[in-house]
Amino acid sequence: MTFRFAIIGAGLTGTSMLYQLLQHLKKKAKSATVDPRRVHIRIFEKQATPGPGFPHNARFVRPYHITNMCAEEMSVSYLHQRDFADWVESQRASIESRFSELKTILQDDAYRRPGCSHYPRAIMGEYLSTRFADALHLADNLGTTVITHTGIEVTDILETPTGVRIQAEASASGSLHQYAADRALLATGHWPRDGSGRGYFASPWPAQRLLGEIPRGADVAVIGSSLSAIETALTLTSDGDFRRTAERKLVFNPSPRSRRVTLMSRHGILPKVRSPSVPYQASYFNLENLRQLLRHRPGRLSLDDIFHLLDRELEAATGGAFDWRGLMEPEGSAAENLQQELAHASDSNGMPKSLLWQSILRSAFPLIRELYLALSLSERDRFERDYATLFFAHAATQPAINAEKILALMQSGVVSLVKLGNRYKFVDKSSAVGYEFVYGRGKTITARFRYVVDARGQQRSVHTNKSCLMQNLIRKGMVQLYGERNPGIQRETRLNLPDSNPGTEPFTASVQIDPRSHRVLRSGKDGNVEKSRYLYAVGAMTRGQIIDVSMARGLTRSTNRIAEDLVDWLAGNQRGRPQRGHLNGE
Repeated sequence: MTFRFAIIGAGLTGTSMLYQLLQHLKKKAKSATVDPRRVHIRIFEKQATPGPGFPHNARFVRPYHITNMCAEEMSVSYLHQRDFADWVESQRASIESRFSELKTILQDDAYRRPGCSHYPRAIMGEYLSTRFADALHLADNLGTTVITHTGIEVTDILETPTGVRIQAEASASGSLHQYAADRALLATGHWPRDGSGRGYFASPWPAQRLLGEIPRGADVAVIGSSLSAIETALTLTSDGDFRRTAERKLVFNPSPRSRRVTLMSRHGILPKVRSPSVPYQASYFNLENLRQLLRHRPGRLSLDDIFHLLDRELEAATGGAFDWRGLMEPEGSAAENLQQELAHASDSNGMPKSLLWQSILRSAFPLIRELYLALSLSERDRFERDYATLFFAHAATQPAINAEKILALMQSGVVSLVKLGNRYKFVDKSSAVGYEFVYGRGKTITARFRYVVDARGQQRSVHTNKSCLMQNLIRKGMVQLYGERNPGIQRETRLNLPDSNPGTEPFTASVQIDPRSHRVLRSGKDGNVEKSRYLYAVGAMTRGQIIDVSMARGLTRSTNRIAEDLVDWLAGNQRGRPQRGHLNGE
C-alpha cells in the first residue's frame, strides 16, 4: 500500500522536511527495510517557486539584507550543519556570475568571519531552491513520487477515518481542488500582521514597498529594535552610501533627502553583536549539570534552578557578582554601547561580560530546548514576559557588519533609538497628524510620525493568522491552542492593530503540539486532549513551546525528528509489524 504524505508550505521548513525525509528513505532503502517506491509526497506552496519561502525570496529582499544567523548554522539538514556554508564556497564563482549585484558583498571579508559567515538572504534562497531540486532528483532515483503544487493555497484540512483530505485553491484561477493524504505537516511559516494603511505598514516586507510608498525626506518610526527593525532601517536609508575611512572605520553618507528613522523600543536594547567563537569550558552551566537538573526535577524545573547555575558560571567567569540590571539597562547611549561591543567582538582577549555570555549560552544550546520544555507553563510564561528579550538579544545576535552599519547610521544622525518603557501608548491619528507615541516616566513625551513601520516580527497569537486554513482548523477544533485553555497562562486576547497599545503583546495562543513528536494536539471526543494521528506542525505557529522555533537549526531539528519517526514507522509497517510509537498514537 502507498503511504501518502503532504507538506503544506515549501519554504525553509518544508524544504528541510522533504530533503531529510528522502535522505532517511535512502538509508532505509539500502538496508531493504523500506521500499521508497511506495511513498508518495505532495507539496503545496503559495509562492510561484518552492524553496526560498518569504524571507529569502529575491522578490522581497534587497542585497544588503543578510542572514542574521551564521551560515554555518543554517543548513536544511540537522545532521550536516555546515551544508549551507559549504555550498556557498563550492558555488561561489557561479553565484557571483549569476548575481552580479551581490558580488561586492560576497567578496567583502566583513561578511565572512571564521566559523560565522553572513550572506545575502537571496543567496540563502538560491541554496534552498537548489536543495529542493536535489531532493526531487533523489526522489527520482529512489522511485519516490513527489508532486509539487505552486501558486496554490491550502484552505482547509478535513479528517477521514484513515487520514486527511486537503482542500486547496489555485491563486490564479480560483479553482478548488481536493487531495487525500495519510499524514500532513503544517509548515506554513510566519504570517503577516493586519492593519496596513494610511502611512502605517504592518510589516517591513516586501522591502520595495517601503521604498515606493514612504517618500524620501520623511521621518519614520520603526516599532522595535530587533533584527527585523535593523533591516528596516537599512532599507529606509539605502539611498545613502557606506564607505570605509583609511582607519577602516565605516561611515555613512546620507543622500540629500534621506529618510530619518527612529527605532521605538520598549527596552531600548539592540541585539548584541555576534562575538567570535572562543574556547570556553563551563564549570557550572554545562551539559552534565543541566542534564542532572532535568533528571532530578522532571516537570518541576523553575527558572530559578537554571539561573542559579548560570549565575555561578558568570560569577566564576567574571570574578564577581554578575550585574543583571546593568545588562538590561546599560549605561551610556546605544551608539556608545554598540561601539564598545564592536571593539570587543574583534578582540576575544578583551571580551566583556555581555559577550562572554554568548559563549556560555552556546555551550548549553544542545539542551536549551529540553530545559524550556521542562519548565511549567507558568514558568514558560514568566520567561516570555521577563527574560525573552534579554535571552534573544544574546542568542539571536546581529552580525558585526550590520552593527557597524547601524552605528554609522546613528553617528550620521539619520537613525536614533528611543526607549519607550512597557506602558507606552500608540494612537492612530492618521486622519490628522499621523500616529502618536506617548511615553515617559514622570514627564510625558508625545512623538508624532506620518509613517510607521511595525518591525516587531511574528505576533504571538495564531488568532492573528487570518489564513483560511488556520481559521478553519481553530473553528473546527482540529487544533488545541496552547496558552488559551491551559491553566497558569492568563492574558488578554486582543489584536495589535494601529489603534491599540503595542506595549502589550497579545498572549501566546499557538498550535499546541507534543514537543517530542510535533504531532498536533486536539480535543478528543471525551473532552480530553489527544494527539492527532494524522497532523504535524513545525514553525512559528508552535511558539511558546519550542524555544528555537525561529532558528534554522531548531526547524531542521524538528523536521529531522518527524522524518526519522515516519521512516521507522514505515519500516515496521512494510514488514507487516507496525511499530509502537509516535505515528500510532503512543
